[in-house]
Amino acid sequence: MLSKIQIFTDKFSKNAVISAVSDGLVSTLPITMIGSISSLLSNLPITGYQSFITNHGIKDVLSIPVQLSVNILSIYVVFFIAYHYANKQNIDGITAGILALMGFLFVTPISQIKIDDVTTNYLSFDWLGAKGLFVAILMALMSAKIFVFLIKRNIIVKMPEGVPQAISKTFSSLIPGFVIAIISLLIVLIMRNTGYENIHQMVYSFVQVPLEHIGSNYFAFIIAITLCQVLWFFGIHGTMVIYSVMNPIWMALDAQNLAAYSAGTALPNLAGKQFFNLYSGIGGSGGTLALCLLFTFFARSKRYKMLGKIALPASCFSINEPVIFGTPLVMNPKLVIPFIGVPFVSITLGYVCTSLGIVPPANGAVLGPGFPPFITGLMEGSWKIAALQFVLLIISLIMYYPFFRIVDREAYEEENQETAKAVE
Repeated sequence: MLSKIQIFTDKFSKNAVISAVSDGLVSTLPITMIGSISSLLSNLPITGYQSFITNHGIKDVLSIPVQLSVNILSIYVVFFIAYHYANKQNIDGITAGILALMGFLFVTPISQIKIDDVTTNYLSFDWLGAKGLFVAILMALMSAKIFVFLIKRNIIVKMPEGVPQAISKTFSSLIPGFVIAIISLLIVLIMRNTGYENIHQMVYSFVQVPLEHIGSNYFAFIIAITLCQVLWFFGIHGTMVIYSVMNPIWMALDAQNLAAYSAGTALPNLAGKQFFNLYSGIGGSGGTLALCLLFTFFARSKRYKMLGKIALPASCFSINEPVIFGTPLVMNPKLVIPFIGVPFVSITLGYVCTSLGIVPPANGAVLGPGFPPFITGLMEGSWKIAALQFVLLIISLIMYYPFFRIVDREAYEEENQETAKAVE
C-alpha cells in the first residue's frame, strides 16, 4: 500500500504548483521559528518569570517578533510561493513575488478607526496571519501564473537596446502588474456585491458551514478534528476555524465542569474545549511532537535531523509551526495519512478512556499557551490524564514511523546525490 501511495505522491509532489507551495512554505521557516521562540519566551508558565518580564517591559518587546512574523505569515507566504513558482519556470521570481504580494494586499480589506476626529486607515492582522493563508496561496499561484504566462509570450513593454537592464526589467513587468491588479480589484468588486464582503470572509465562511450544527458528543469531536487537520493540510489554520465555531459550546461545558470541580462535586460534562486541547494532538495539531522526535533521533538525512533539533524545543510546548511549515506538512501528501490519522486516533482513545472512567474528565481549567503536554494533563485534574497523553505519544510515534522512513530516505538519497555531484 505504501509503495502505491509513494508512486502517486511522487508524481503529485513534482507538480509545479505543489512544489511551489511546498517550497514557499519551507522558505518561511526562519520567520516562523523566530516568532515561535518569542512566543515561547513570552508565555513560559512561571509566575516569578512572568512578573519579571511584565514589570520590566520585556513581555511587550517579546510580542513584537510574534506580531510581525507568525501573525503576518500570509504576507511572507504569498511572496515566497510566487517567487518559487516563477523561478521554476526560469522567470524573475522576485518581481513575481512582489506582484503577488500586491494582489494579495488588494483583496485584503482595509479597516478604519477614528481618533480625535481623525480617521485612519489600517490593515487588520485578522487576515494577514494563518487565517489568510489559504487566500495567500490562491493569490500567489494566480499572480505567478499570470506573470509567467505573459512574460513567456513576450506580452511586455519592450525598451530600446542600450537601456540599463534594471530599468528594462522594471518596464517589462508593467503589463503583468496591471493585469494582476485589475483581476485583484475585480475580485474585490465581486465580493463587495455578495454577502461575504471580501474573499477572505467567503473562504472562512465556506469552511465553517459544515461546523454550524456540531454538538459536543464523540462524533462532534471526530468531525471537528478531521476538518481541522484537512484544513491545515490545505494551508488554513484549522484550529482557529474550529475554535471560532465551537468555542461558545465548549467553553460553556468547561465552565460547568470548573464550577463543579471547585465545589467538590461530580463533573457534569464528559468533554469540552480542554478535552480537545488535551487529546487533539500531543505537541500541537497533527500530534507532531512524535514527528519531531523521529526527525531528531532517527533521521539519516541532514535536512530532517536539523529540522528536528530546531523544532523539538518549541514542539514540547505545543508550538508546532516550525515543523508544520518546515517539513512541510501543508500540501504534503506523503505525510497526510498520519497527519490526519494521529489526531483521529488520539481523540477516539481519549473519549473512550474518559467514557469508561479510566481517566477523569478535564476539570475545565483554562490554561494559557505554552504549557507542555503531560503538564496540561496534571493541571486538568489527574496524573492519569498525563499518563494517557504519554501513551498517545507512543502511538503517534508508531503511526508516523513508516511515513517518516519514506520521506527521510528520499531526502537522504537526494543529499548523497548532491554530494556525489559535488565530488565529480
